Amino acid sequence: MKKKYIIILIVLIASGLLYIKYFSGKTGNKNDFNPGFSEVGKLEYDVKEMDFESSISLKGTTKIKNEQSLRFNTAGRVLQVNYKVGDEVKKDQILAVIDSSEVNAEIEKAKLDVEKAKDELNEFIEKINTTELKQKDLDIELAKVNLTQKEYDINYLKKKQVKELEDANNSLEIARSSLEEKISNFGLDFDEEKRKLAKEKRDFEEFKNNFDNKVKQKVNEYYSNLETNYLSLETKIKDIKNDLEDASIILGINKDNKKFEYRDFFSAKNSSNIGKAKTYLYESNNFYDKMKKSFEDIKDKKDEKNIIKTLELEKKYYESYYKACLFISKGFDDSIESVGFSKSDIDSASSNYSGQASSASSLLTSLTSTIDQLKNLNSIEKIKEDLKDELKQKEINLKKSELSMKRKFQSKDKIDGISNEQREIEIAKNKFYMQELDFEKLKKTQKEDLIQEEISLKRAEISYNDLLKDKEKLINLSENNSYKNFKNSIKQAEVSLKDSIKKLENYVLKAPFNGKITKLDISVGDRLNADTQKFISISDPNSIEINVSINQTDITKVKKGMFTEITMNSYPNKVFSGSVLEINTTPKEENGITKFDAKILLEKPKDVEIYSGLKAEVKIIAYKIKNAIVVPFTAVETGENGEKYVTIIKDGKEEKREIELGFTDGINYEVKSGVEVGEKVLEIDYSKAVNPKVDNGGIDNFGGIDDGAQIDVMY
Repeated sequence: MKKKYIIILIVLIASGLLYIKYFSGKTGNKNDFNPGFSEVGKLEYDVKEMDFESSISLKGTTKIKNEQSLRFNTAGRVLQVNYKVGDEVKKDQILAVIDSSEVNAEIEKAKLDVEKAKDELNEFIEKINTTELKQKDLDIELAKVNLTQKEYDINYLKKKQVKELEDANNSLEIARSSLEEKISNFGLDFDEEKRKLAKEKRDFEEFKNNFDNKVKQKVNEYYSNLETNYLSLETKIKDIKNDLEDASIILGINKDNKKFEYRDFFSAKNSSNIGKAKTYLYESNNFYDKMKKSFEDIKDKKDEKNIIKTLELEKKYYESYYKACLFISKGFDDSIESVGFSKSDIDSASSNYSGQASSASSLLTSLTSTIDQLKNLNSIEKIKEDLKDELKQKEINLKKSELSMKRKFQSKDKIDGISNEQREIEIAKNKFYMQELDFEKLKKTQKEDLIQEEISLKRAEISYNDLLKDKEKLINLSENNSYKNFKNSIKQAEVSLKDSIKKLENYVLKAPFNGKITKLDISVGDRLNADTQKFISISDPNSIEINVSINQTDITKVKKGMFTEITMNSYPNKVFSGSVLEINTTPKEENGITKFDAKILLEKPKDVEIYSGLKAEVKIIAYKIKNAIVVPFTAVETGENGEKYVTIIKDGKEEKREIELGFTDGINYEVKSGVEVGEKVLEIDYSKAVNPKVDNGGIDNFGGIDDGAQIDVMY
């Protein structure tokens, strides 16, 4: 019961206070209600129009926004002081200058260094144009003549060898015909095994007598093979680099950021081709780098260990590059046509990389054979051992043949006891077989001679192409290392010059903004060092901020740019305008209350002086409505379903009417619909209310009790 009476007492006191508020001191204001009593003795109000405003009042302190104290950070003697205290200055105007003779000398030297570097570059370019290019053209011409001669020599050799083979073959055929004729005339079916035995004897004796020459020949063949592979590697390393660069551009992994023009359409139907191709191309690049490094480690053209190692790395490179080419070819097959990227272009590119894959496959087979051959003959001792085994095998075969002949003729006498005709046949056979051996030797010798000429031609081609590339480097200066070095020297000299000029900034003090000189410690003739605490202070009195703190209950209402009204004790009769400049959303605690710092920009009139530290009162205008229809909040009730209504007097009778509310200032409500100006509304009759919902604080986020708050009145 005690609680019940306390609540009733609170409601009655609140009503009394509101009554006193509206009856005392308010009659002269056009925005105030003039309440009176209705015929039945209830407090009633006229519905009227009034200006409606909601604001937040804050206290703050002024601060000049732009204030700086400037000092020299460099030692020196003060040569100029261009202003005095109170002078107004513009941004970037020079305030003071100290002696900069040393840095000026440094700048002059840096300028000379730049000019010298440019002169050296011009001399280098002139030297290229007048001397080196002419010499290079002469070298190219000589290399071209040499190459042409080598091409002629190899063609002449081929024709000569064809003629030699024809002559040797004709002689062989004549010997064959003579032998066949003698055998036919004699009518003897000569024992084939005797011919075989004679040949085996000759082969064995020849092999035995020429063993050292054969060893030397095999060694020469081995080192010739090594040299051929070395020269081939030298050429391939250059060709492989170009292949890798072309493929990397297509796949978008080029180090120089070169882009394939139709990258977006490449393999658009199946993007997995790109990922697989990249994987194998990265492997290819890795093996190429190792192969290049291994090639550089080769001491000479007989360094079999490093040559074989490089060939094995080349094999691994082609294993990866073969797969990369397959997937690039598939990528083109899965590409989408576009302008400039027609089907014929796509098919041509696909065919190109399919062909490269086939070439890589063929090279893998060839490399495997070459590596195995070099590994099997990797020393003179191994070559000798193989030839000894071959000689031993020939000796065994010869003995087997002799035993076979002895069994057939049963005595040496019968072997030697042959007729003149048989002896002639035997001589003819020996002649034929010797010519047959000579024919095979000729073919082998011709092959070796042709290989040597081809190697010589290849060297001439490499030399000629290298000279062309050297000339291209001379012409294309961007690829010339010496040119790059000269350009870098110019850049370094220019950077040094810029650094020196930059140092001049330390010898001059400039105004950082428009303002007024407020302090001046420096005089002409002063000698300063880096630790001297002498300043020129400047401020902009026209740019004033007011620092305020906003309560957490109001912070959501405040927006950047909102209009403000500002008053100060220093100017009691003036109201200044301003706006919200900045809101710091980081909260802080003050006496247990959460607040947020903000800055208000004051629009300062020209006829007043405002300094930092002045106390100010700021009113932030949250919103303002002209000629709003309003009713006091003590007349507004809330229904069971949350609807808002008032009680009006119409024709002497009370009538409840639902209304639509707008903003509130904590005392009055804006009514958007439901009542008209001139109608009368009654204050809530608390004596008859049972659990009424009173909107005495539903201030729509502008202070007071939250919307829908209830006050239960109990009797």
